[in-house]
Amino acid sequence: MITEQKGIKTPKILELGGGDCSFAQLFWDDLIITDAGDSLDKSNVQSGVNGENLPFADNQFNYVIAKDTLHHFKQPYKALAEINRVLTPGGSFIVSEPYWSPLGRFIYKYFHPEPWEIDVKTVSRASNDLWDSNQALLLLLNGKFSDEFGQKFPNFKLRIYVPTYGISYLFSGGVHKRNKISSKFLWKVHKLEKNSKIVMKITGLNILAEFEKTS
Repeated sequence: MITEQKGIKTPKILELGGGDCSFAQLFWDDLIITDAGDSLDKSNVQSGVNGENLPFADNQFNYVIAKDTLHHFKQPYKALAEINRVLTPGGSFIVSEPYWSPLGRFIYKYFHPEPWEIDVKTVSRASNDLWDSNQALLLLLNGKFSDEFGQKFPNFKLRIYVPTYGISYLFSGGVHKRNKISSKFLWKVHKLEKNSKIVMKITGLNILAEFEKTS
């Protein structure tokens, strides 16, 4: 999805919430990694950066990227306004977020420590706890609050792309605790689910989306 923009050979990229687990630095050179908390590696991560008050100039980045970070913003509209501000015209905010497949809704609602709430009156929250977040935020912005989002950000076009992984992630044991299932088997399951739109629509756990700054 992050491709070479016209006239830009090396896009300037900002990663939000990358912390010490960022893999973006393996793919791009002109990259700034930030995290709201305290990073263990002070050399390449700017710690204590709040997405609702970004310490960067206007129109500075071609892309802003975030893996499982969007739903942690206390005031998403304020954060999106800041991201919109630092993006160049034609730039994009690309996110990887929880997916609302039948399996995804079930897992996130009953087996995940963070809330999954769709019956809400606002996308903002009162709690200052970064982990007291609503994993359904992307779904809400694309559905229930899509008109409100469009009115607030007429130059931010939201596109929802394809799920990226599903049940293979559960088989793997997740991020923090790996099980004893072989990687070879996991790759076979992942390949099967990636090649079947129906399977991913039912079992997908993660999805990509893009907020494009059109002007």
